[in-house]
Amino acid sequence: MSDTKVGTAPLQELTPEELSDRFKKGDEDCFSLLAKLYEKALWGMTASLSVPEEEKEDLRQEGLIALFKAVHLYDPALSSFSTFARVCMRSAISDGLRRYNRIQEKNELEKEVLTSREEDPEQILIEKLRLQEMMQKMADSLSPLERRVFALKLEGKSLSEIASLVGKSAKSVENTIFRARRKLSSLFSIR
Repeated sequence: MSDTKVGTAPLQELTPEELSDRFKKGDEDCFSLLAKLYEKALWGMTASLSVPEEEKEDLRQEGLIALFKAVHLYDPALSSFSTFARVCMRSAISDGLRRYNRIQEKNELEKEVLTSREEDPEQILIEKLRLQEMMQKMADSLSPLERRVFALKLEGKSLSEIASLVGKSAKSVENTIFRARRKLSSLFSIR
């Protein structure tokens, strides 16, 4: 249990620097007071953001974690604790916002791709024809054994499983896969 006074001053009257110092020395009640002290600042940093409320709450949590880290990293020779804490919290919130925006952009791009494919029957037909053409080229360039072995490999079968399924040795299967890959590489200019 924490002593609620330092000398004659209650914890609530300590400066942020003093609270930080006491917390580093093991007085866990001091961080609760710091969190309460900076709660309004965290709300202010996230209030005007154009994100859903649950995302704002996540960003405030990241800011609170940054405050915790700031307590441990604070050097009184460099700045006031308040300045350092605010910079750390703002930075954490900015990083979290960038991650959120990247995820949103990725989701929007995926939606656009799916929507464009769904809405453009001509594009779907072109893609199907390209796939059929590619499959035909593969069928024409690979021997029946190479096609079968390569298909089994694509299914995730091991060399020994493929060998038993096609009645060949593992070394023969390995050579067949190598030949098939080489043919497909040259066929599709894969390097």
